[in-house]
Amino acid sequence: EEFFRLYDVSADALLRAVPDAQIGGPDTTGPGSPKSAEFLKQFLEHCAYGKNYATGRTGSPLDVITFHPKGKVQWIAGHARMGMAEQLQAADAGFKIVASFPEWRHTPVILDENDPEPCAGCSPAKHPEDNYRNSPIYAVYSALDIKMATALAAERGVTLKGAVTWAFQFDDQPYFMALRDLATNGIDKPVLNGFRALGLLGDTRLTATSSAAISADAIEAHGVPRPVLDVTAARKPREVEVLLLHYRDDDVAGPAARVQLSLTGFPAQARQVHVETYRADTAHGDAYTAWLEMGSPQKPTPAQYLALEAAGKLPHIGAAQRADVRDGALRLVVNVPIEGLALVRIGW
Repeated sequence: EEFFRLYDVSADALLRAVPDAQIGGPDTTGPGSPKSAEFLKQFLEHCAYGKNYATGRTGSPLDVITFHPKGKVQWIAGHARMGMAEQLQAADAGFKIVASFPEWRHTPVILDENDPEPCAGCSPAKHPEDNYRNSPIYAVYSALDIKMATALAAERGVTLKGAVTWAFQFDDQPYFMALRDLATNGIDKPVLNGFRALGLLGDTRLTATSSAAISADAIEAHGVPRPVLDVTAARKPREVEVLLLHYRDDDVAGPAARVQLSLTGFPAQARQVHVETYRADTAHGDAYTAWLEMGSPQKPTPAQYLALEAAGKLPHIGAAQRADVRDGALRLVVNVPIEGLALVRIGW
């Protein structure tokens, strides 16, 4: 009740100052647990039917519904095991609650604090599993999680507007301390390349299937105990993008995937295309591995710092290649290491 009162008076004050402001809430953890799920339900009931503590009228303004889905990362036999199942379960629990309200099922949802685990400030000194934050697995995990959360939202009939990470800037900390930040002392961490790859996708989604992918429902139920190869395809004017994600929950070494990529439906004018491939894995776009290979310097030289800056970017592999389209179809072969991603851009 105290939260609802605070929400109502805050929203009322904000709207009097900025009448066209968008109001969102409740911005609380969960709803993966019964207690958190019940709180979200009560909040939505209050906004729909309750007495407004500021105005005395029925209901409270709510333009965006927000909550925090968190996963669970464990340290198992000397390596990190991600918990995408737990994160998707939390998101899906929220989607189901939102969908149960006719008043709110079409209200946009934002997954704020959409993270693999809840403790942004924990370090590997006490939580060795959190070293995943320095690894490319974080990039691949983040890209796959948002795709699967989007699929679950669509299944429940709710609108997922977006998701954000609860990451920070930690000043005066050692390089690659494995806190939840996206850069360390100005050096980009591998997770940023997952977001960069997503940002390069066009707005129009294309049909794409993979013989080695699994569904959002399967991941929610069982996680990803074995390697999967997920694919997303999109387009812009005169360009198609294909994002390949090679992932499993256990952050251990394994063979790369040799992907045979078959694309159809090119327009007649696209007889020859240029192909660029971007990679993010331990050998590409991974400043952490580059830093380890330097000997883990806490005071890198200017030359080392420049090299680390370059290593943190999403690189394309070699020069753009020319390829012939035959009968509207194109076939390519792409290698994707485990816990790595590849973005293929095809233009004409």
